Amino acid sequence: MRIFAKNFRGFSEIDFDVSHPTFLVGDNSSGKTSILHLVEYVFRTSLVQAPNLNSNHLHDWDGFTSPYFDHADVIIGFENDEEPDEEGEVGKLVRIQTIQRVKDEFGEPTNFVSRFTASDGVHAVTIAIFNQKIHAASYNGASLAGFSGVLDFHNCDDLEFSPVAEAEEFHANHPYVVVRAMSLLHSMTEESEDVQFEFFGTLQGKKFLPSLFLGPLRSGPERYYDQEISESVDGQRTLANWHKLSKHEKRKYWVPIKRFANDSGLFSRFEVDTISEKFARAPLHVRIIREEKEFSLSEVGVGVSQSVPVLLQLIWGALTERIVLVQQPELHLHPVAQAAMGDYFFEMNEKGCGFIAETHSDYLIDRYRYRVRKSSSEQGACIIYCENSRIGNTAYKLDIEEDGTIANAPDSYREFFINELSKQVF
Repeated sequence: MRIFAKNFRGFSEIDFDVSHPTFLVGDNSSGKTSILHLVEYVFRTSLVQAPNLNSNHLHDWDGFTSPYFDHADVIIGFENDEEPDEEGEVGKLVRIQTIQRVKDEFGEPTNFVSRFTASDGVHAVTIAIFNQKIHAASYNGASLAGFSGVLDFHNCDDLEFSPVAEAEEFHANHPYVVVRAMSLLHSMTEESEDVQFEFFGTLQGKKFLPSLFLGPLRSGPERYYDQEISESVDGQRTLANWHKLSKHEKRKYWVPIKRFANDSGLFSRFEVDTISEKFARAPLHVRIIREEKEFSLSEVGVGVSQSVPVLLQLIWGALTERIVLVQQPELHLHPVAQAAMGDYFFEMNEKGCGFIAETHSDYLIDRYRYRVRKSSSEQGACIIYCENSRIGNTAYKLDIEEDGTIANAPDSYREFFINELSKQVF
């Protein structure tokens, strides 16, 4: 999947692919976390649904516009290749939104979706709101093939919009809006009903599995944990997810877990059990085994309680086929354990877990690169290097080649590390 954004936070423009394992690196305030939030926004909001101008979900998302660009309109979009059909044709799914920053009735800044475009790469429908009316415009033609053509259509100021409904009469994401917009596809009237119906299906959007987010401030060790299976950015619920898995499912992942445990030296193994078998919802407790002695999480180093959620979240990503977004998986880990974490990321990707990891650890990335070089598989991993300047942030895509080397690296990527090494030569 290709993700694009313009004027988003510190980036004047950013365009990248999330189909491969990705590491985000760079200085503080260079945009690494912004990229994670951008990916999460695409996977978790109405952007993947039918065209609509519903802005309610924006209240849960902070920081779209940026002072770097005088809070100019933000454009966010994605392009995803659909699975081949019976004839081998690969379809496209394109969604683009424009988000504006305005002031509410109290004079406070707020965001709303002012324009939404949906396309299959050939046909396109755009809905927008102006003059208190919801309008729609449509297009059908080969010149729209590809994301850039849809983006040009979305940004065009000369579209022939037709009013669809009064903004007050219909909610901005009312199904009628999409149906009425479809009726405006005059250029499709000569095509078969099957073609029109197929595009209407494209307009309805595709249900993407939401990404799994694991933040840098993971929960500290606790004596007991509840059995509720849910998602939390602090990783606390990962223990309940692991407890619910069958022995057969757990067995698939014991080898990489044990390898990480041995290489990192953090523990021999861990167990998640209920404190009593008499009650179905009895709290869970975690037992850490080291040298055949049992410890609670609070009785071992903080690196254990910080790394276990990372291990389990990647397993959950593999099981559910969802992309994992993780910040600083190396937190509180010794360099030896950071390198072991790089091994674990590589092995979990081979088991089907896609990920985007924000990291400050060269040890983790270098071990991952080493595994790429030693492996015969073609993972296609990359590094997105973020750099901050007085005019905003810039992102560079650095490919990790089959031999583990880094391609396309700008001079600034290694400049700091080289300078530090030179200072250590006595």
